[in-house]
Amino acid sequence: MKLLKVFFLSLVSVFVLVLVYLIATIIFPSSHGFLTTDYYIIIRYILLAVLTYLGILCHLLFYKLQNTKSEKIDVLPIVAGIFSTRSFWMALMISPIVLIGVFKGATDIPDDLSAYMFSFENGFFFKAILESASDNS
Repeated sequence: MKLLKVFFLSLVSVFVLVLVYLIATIIFPSSHGFLTTDYYIIIRYILLAVLTYLGILCHLLFYKLQNTKSEKIDVLPIVAGIFSTRSFWMALMISPIVLIGVFKGATDIPDDLSAYMFSFENGFFFKAILESASDNS
């Protein structure tokens, strides 16, 4: 059953990522020359930040569900409970560090979908990224 939970979370995450990409592509088509304007850059950074925070939230939800012993889950109280956990607030406080890395890394990625996936992935694995950064210093 744990594998089913992981699969479901992964599927939801990919769906959200594709949905954000499709919305951004529909709203800002490249044929209108919007890709070179400042508005596009601002929107791209906002989407990168939102996906990074969504990745952090999915990370916390994933580990909360992994530690749940019950096979039957009521997701809404679990999600609501995440916002009152110590882990959430610690992640929120260190998220600017992750965002700086995401913004820096995303400037080197010309493809939007890859940049959005990079953003979500860095949010999801924020603990590992920060631990490896502290090990290197």
